[in-house]
This record gives sequence, C-alpha cells and structure tokens, in this order.
Amino acid sequence: MASNNRPNSQPPRDYSASARTGADQEYTYLAIGMVAGAIPGVIIGLLMAIPLGHAAMWVSVTGGIGILVGLLAGAVIYRRKRKRSL
Repeated sequence: MASNNRPNSQPPRDYSASARTGADQEYTYLAIGMVAGAIPGVIIGLLMAIPLGHAAMWVSVTGGIGILVGLLAGAVIYRRKRKRSL
C-alpha cells in the first residue's frame, strides 16, 4: 500500500501551496485565472447570441477575452502575493 506523506488526507485549501517550485505556483494561478475568466466569457457569449445570433462567434470572442482577462488577473494576483511573502 502506498504511504501518505501528508499528516491528514484532506486536500489543501490553497492549491498553489501543493506546487513545488515558484514556476509551478505561478502556473497554478494562471490556470485558475484562465478557467475563471473563460466560464463567464462563455456565458456572456451565449447570452449575447440570443438576440444577435451566431452563437459560435460570440462564445469564441467573449470566451477568448475572458481567458485573457483571467490570465492577466492571475499573473497580477500571483506577483502581489509573492511580493508580500518576500
């Protein structure tokens, strides 16, 4: 049976804490930011498609904008958090 090195078997509350290096932590913040931006972008795109039509176009445009905003927000949050910890 595999041994568990963690003191408890509950998942971490801060998923960036389980990353090993600074690059892994930054990647975690960027990935979470992308998902957090894409979900509202897709929903907004679908809502825009109701009166305007062309659902695929609006979902891709607003989803892409949401991903970019999420990437920028994730990078800013990571850098602020890293600055505070130093």
